[in-house]
Amino acid sequence: MTNIRPYFKFRISIDGIKRITAELEDALYDANSMDALLSVTKGIVSLTYHRQATSMSRAIEEAEKQIESVTLIDGTRLRVRGLHIVSDL
Repeated sequence: MTNIRPYFKFRISIDGIKRITAELEDALYDANSMDALLSVTKGIVSLTYHRQATSMSRAIEEAEKQIESVTLIDGTRLRVRGLHIVSDL
């Protein structure tokens, strides 16, 4: 029997970042957030995830840890600003 994990879709906004840069994209990719799409809405940068995990809470916990592990060249440390559950897929 195969252990198939479901996908979860959610959006996490980042505090203190106003625009998407190549450095931000690279840093998030290096932190294993390659399953997220970066966007900016009304000056708020967010990542929309389509993540496979054992549960929604586990998917969110992993994503938040990955985001908060990032420190940009200028010393800015990424912080989670908010969370929006899009759907279970």
